[in-house]
Amino acid sequence: MIILPLGHEQMEAQRLPYITIGIVILNVAIFLITAVVAPQTDRELMERGEELIGYYFDHLYLDLPQGTFEKFPPEIQAEIEHRKQLGFGELAERMLDQQTLSEEVLDALGTGEKGKEDRQSREEKLKEIRRQEQAHLDQLVQAFEKAFKNNFYRKYGYIPSRGGILTIFSSMFLHGGIFHLLGNMLFLWLSGCNIEDLWGRIIYPIFYLLGGIFAAVAHGMMFPESSTPLIGASGAIAAAMGAFMIR
Repeated sequence: MIILPLGHEQMEAQRLPYITIGIVILNVAIFLITAVVAPQTDRELMERGEELIGYYFDHLYLDLPQGTFEKFPPEIQAEIEHRKQLGFGELAERMLDQQTLSEEVLDALGTGEKGKEDRQSREEKLKEIRRQEQAHLDQLVQAFEKAFKNNFYRKYGYIPSRGGILTIFSSMFLHGGIFHLLGNMLFLWLSGCNIEDLWGRIIYPIFYLLGGIFAAVAHGMMFPESSTPLIGASGAIAAAMGAFMIR
């Protein structure tokens, strides 16, 4: 059972809470923008990731940047490592060698200069095929990295391992869903109106922002290696709730 508070004994304020209303409107407006933009960037990242992972599964002998590999989901990383341990990469490479051999050399396996020329031609073709495959993989990596960088939540959320002052502020106005937004705005309304009335319209917004900043920094100190975006106004609202409880 979930119990949601509708008000409290001292809900009345002397002045209309312009700042609290403004914060609520701003959060709702940004959420509406997020609801349109974020799914598009999520879909783009998923599609580019599927293309890259699918191609690399068939070409494990190619060079994949370690930084890109670490961005794959843990289960995908484990599957790639498992396939490499089973020798799938070497098997695919041998199959490519055998395919090239059957196309150009089986009809000319003679000795002497002719055989030597055929072997050189085969090696050159193999190098060219691998160069083309590596170039295609590099293109897929570039497209994936671009989609990863432009992902809405990763771009504007606070990521401890990446840091960034601007994302500390932008993350305070992002929400992952309608219930996340409604829950935060409800408790902001219940506590923020009275604190704004008590402290005024200058100290209150400064305190609100400082609460969000300290919450994000504390999260970063607890999980400095985390690459998961932190979003939500919960830290700032928790500060307002703490001030309301004390005052």
